[in-house]
Amino acid sequence: MSEYLKIRQFDKEKDSALVAGWWIGRGQTPVHPSEFTTSGIVAIVNGKPTACAWLFVNNRSHVATVENLISDPKASDEHVKHASELIFDFFRGEAECIGKVMEIEQPFQEMQLSFCGGPVNGDEILDQCEGVIAQLGEHDMVTTHNFTPGMYIRQIFIPARTILTSRIHLTEHPYVISKGDISVWTKETKTMRLKAPHSGITKPGTRRLLFAHDDTIWTTFHATNDTDADSIVDTITTTRNVLEVGK
Repeated sequence: MSEYLKIRQFDKEKDSALVAGWWIGRGQTPVHPSEFTTSGIVAIVNGKPTACAWLFVNNRSHVATVENLISDPKASDEHVKHASELIFDFFRGEAECIGKVMEIEQPFQEMQLSFCGGPVNGDEILDQCEGVIAQLGEHDMVTTHNFTPGMYIRQIFIPARTILTSRIHLTEHPYVISKGDISVWTKETKTMRLKAPHSGITKPGTRRLLFAHDDTIWTTFHATNDTDADSIVDTITTTRNVLEVGK
């Protein structure tokens, strides 16, 4: 490993105040040191501590989880990117050594989104992610359509470890997560991790990036007298390309 990039073990006594300052600097509530596992590491870039994270292992699961990933808000985007990649690579190797698959607890953090090669906010990052997903290969998810007088009910089954984006929603409507565990990123709210049972309201203009930690059932409800599902989708959602042409 070069002198430019190094890692060391997290020292609770020496490093707790440092990472607490990083969380505060990013407008987040610091994680209490009592919640840290013993497997924390600090990534050092060009001689300065730049990012930190912990690996959580549950013996009842085949998944090892990267938790509480945080970086110095004063560090450059390039340094944060390099530090984060170093942490992910190190923990991926640690997980493989004990027969686990590494999963990121909170996807779509600013430093992770920057890996896509674009900006870290706005619709541009979603465009970048859609391009990456398309390269990985797309597959259809099981969608169930139900109708009641004046109502279209759309239920989607999202398999565990699926990453996807949504179209741009044009209407305000309720949704329910009746099963599962899913992380959702939007340019307005950033990342939220939602676990069933959960309900909410989708606002016009919403466009989502999602990662299912577990098999998830997401149901939306739309006021309409139309009974053609494809026609309804074209009425209640749109894409960036359509919006750009319409300007």
